Amino acid sequence: MKRLDIAQVEEYEYSEFVLIGEIIEIDNEKRTFKVKVKETFKGNLKNESIIEFRNHKYCEPVVEKKSEWLIYSILKDNKFEINTCGTSRDLNNLERLYIPPPPPVPNDTRSVEIKEAEIKNHIQEMKKFIKKVTENEINRLRKLNS
Repeated sequence: MKRLDIAQVEEYEYSEFVLIGEIIEIDNEKRTFKVKVKETFKGNLKNESIIEFRNHKYCEPVVEKKSEWLIYSILKDNKFEINTCGTSRDLNNLERLYIPPPPPVPNDTRSVEIKEAEIKNHIQEMKKFIKKVTENEINRLRKLNS
């Protein structure tokens, strides 16, 4: 598995457009969604403009609900596309990046309550970590753009 910091740099370099946008409409029949641009880090996009994207639905990330997203994208056949299998993500649902806890230890004699508490703690720590990683990434993107 590639280190996240390396993946983020590669994703930025590959992308024609990097932005934060609000998903305002999803058309499952046409497999498209519309984004209202809030902030642009790469590419010539105006804030408040509305852009239509293809919605792949065969590789993450898949847009399934209206939300605010960090989007890394390219133009393909004059259509915007989120980079497939990339680091674009729903900023209101960072759990998508969640790394699960390790598998249980065989013959673990601790109580179910203790095990559940450890898992819950692990999930909370990962949420904090992922939020911090995303904040740092957005700050780096802002510095690159200034």
